Amino acid sequence: MTVVTTDLLNPSVTSKLHPSPMKTRTLADDVAALPGTIRSEWIKLVSLRSTYVIVLFTLIVGLVVSWAVATFPPSDVVSVETAWFYWTAPSAVLASVVGVMIFTADVQHGGLPIMLTVQPERWIIVVAKAVIVLLAGLMLGTVSATSGIAGAALSGIEWGSWSAIAAGIPWALGYTALTALLGLGVGLLARSSAFAIAGVLIWGLLIEGLLTLFLPTEVGRFLPFLAGDRMLAFDSQVLNSESATGLLTRAEGALVLAGYAMLLLAIGTVTFSRRDTV
Repeated sequence: MTVVTTDLLNPSVTSKLHPSPMKTRTLADDVAALPGTIRSEWIKLVSLRSTYVIVLFTLIVGLVVSWAVATFPPSDVVSVETAWFYWTAPSAVLASVVGVMIFTADVQHGGLPIMLTVQPERWIIVVAKAVIVLLAGLMLGTVSATSGIAGAALSGIEWGSWSAIAAGIPWALGYTALTALLGLGVGLLARSSAFAIAGVLIWGLLIEGLLTLFLPTEVGRFLPFLAGDRMLAFDSQVLNSESATGLLTRAEGALVLAGYAMLLLAIGTVTFSRRDTV
């Protein structure tokens, strides 16, 4: 004869004997978490004192540099049209530094383990940081363009073509946005703020300039920051009076720089996903 105990008929006991299956995280859950992760990254960006220092530095130095370029112009500067973008190239290097810091600051200050606890899917973190880096790059580009135009105008030099200035601004913003993404890729790979920032600054401000002394134009034009500089080239007889044989067009320069940024981001994302970062 089979004896059935009353405990087995108790629903609470049977639920312990046959627990419900654990809910697995789906792609839809990860995508749904993306806006919150982006919001968190934005709060961190605007909470950092260094963000405001870099923006203020870009504004003030941009005014001074653009005024100086227009006041003591080189041979190819004859108007605001041909002077305002000179500060954009250094601003692009600063944007890449911001891109580096958006990841390495979490590593340096111990925030990455907490972040991975809240959001274990690392690709979501990379996407959220990439969105914020793009916004930061566009912001620095806007500040750089504004200070460049204002500084050049303060010198009293003539304006030139308004339409050419307006047409060049989106390319300048694209330049700083892409270099910011490139910096994020470097940060994902290096993890060290000091090492990554020093590497970006030395490469962008020194090494590429030295390489152009030894590399033929056909090779040197594909260096990342020099390719980005071509995004600032106006369709102006003054700026293009020198031989342009072998130089990239604006669109080609943008594609080369975007290729570097995407490659570094891809490698950095894979590295970040596989190594022990906690």
